[in-house]
Amino acid sequence: MALQTVKVKLPGVLYRRLERAAVITRQSLDAVLLQTIRGNLPPLLEDVPANERAELRALLDLGDDDLWAVARSSIDPKRWQRHQRLLRRNAVGTLSEREQAELARLRAETDHQVLRKSFALALLKWRGYALPSLDAQVNNVAAKVAKPSHPSVRDRARKANWAKRMKDAARKRREHASSVRRAGKQRQPESGTRAISDKVNFPC
Repeated sequence: MALQTVKVKLPGVLYRRLERAAVITRQSLDAVLLQTIRGNLPPLLEDVPANERAELRALLDLGDDDLWAVARSSIDPKRWQRHQRLLRRNAVGTLSEREQAELARLRAETDHQVLRKSFALALLKWRGYALPSLDAQVNNVAAKVAKPSHPSVRDRARKANWAKRMKDAARKRREHASSVRRAGKQRQPESGTRAISDKVNFPC
């Protein structure tokens, strides 16, 4: 690979950081500079499919907030779940021709959105932002997809059962407190003696 010599003026603080990185990693300053530039190059339209370049080119003109909105956009949960069902059925060869066409369309839509999100994240990284980890992104997508829009019958039954248990526990505490008060009234102190209140621990 042919090498080009470029003269660049750097702020003193940045130059000292690069020198320090070279010492720590036991590399030459040239190697550290090359790795830094290589790892932080902006995304190029030449690296994406030709049919996607027009829309991705528009992302280059977006402000940071708009880019974050693209990067954080999520796939519609119903479409994602439908996509996954078709993929599973396609693995065992049970799709009709119509379903195969639907699967191809959903796959293309998913690839398109993933490409837009990746391009937006690459631009944000180049602009100096710290990006969320891959695990965080995957968990975020999984949470959005898995979260039902309405509570299921099982969830409603679980909540109803929990509410009933709480009511029963509260009723038992009231009955216990009432029995303790009645017992206290029956044990009146004798004349000349001092009443001592009993300490009762109520169940939580």
